[in-house]
Amino acid sequence: MAEHPYSVGDRVLVSRDLSGEEHVEGLVVDAFTVLTAEQSVMQVIVEFGPGDRQFVVIDDNVIQPAPADPAPAPAEIEPAPAPAAPPVPPPPAT
Repeated sequence: MAEHPYSVGDRVLVSRDLSGEEHVEGLVVDAFTVLTAEQSVMQVIVEFGPGDRQFVVIDDNVIQPAPADPAPAPAEIEPAPAPAAPPVPPPPAT
């Protein structure tokens, strides 16, 4: 049996109408394989929002991994201002 391509917590793009078009991002909340005498079918449950879930049979046209988030840009850190030099005392009076 092949290894399941998705795990709980994976971000995926799903064609909600199963047409293979208009993919929407969701989160895998369950991944399993249904076994029968003749075949095994890999499925996931994808959550699109609170209470909005859909069973999806693994098919490359219907579900695919979401693109990875680009790495965040390093924060621009402003250098701390240089400490002010202590005042120079006036020369002694003569």
